[in-house]
Amino acid sequence: MTDLEAATSGMRKPLPRLPNGDLGIKPFMVEVVRDRCDTIMANPSLIQIYPWPTTKAYYNLRKKLDHLGYNIDERYL
Repeated sequence: MTDLEAATSGMRKPLPRLPNGDLGIKPFMVEVVRDRCDTIMANPSLIQIYPWPTTKAYYNLRKKLDHLGYNIDERYL
């Protein structure tokens, strides 16, 4: 790990946890899927033009959590 990576990861927030210890990222995933649904409702042809593979929602979730300042270095959310 480089010094920059160490400094950056040290300033990041830990991922939210539920009282039982599980990751509390469900609200973020719901928002990702809801955004996609709203986009499709506005332009239904996107289903054919720009389909999402099953991994796309998780990729967008990771981007969202990273943008919000969470430490997404935990492998396999």
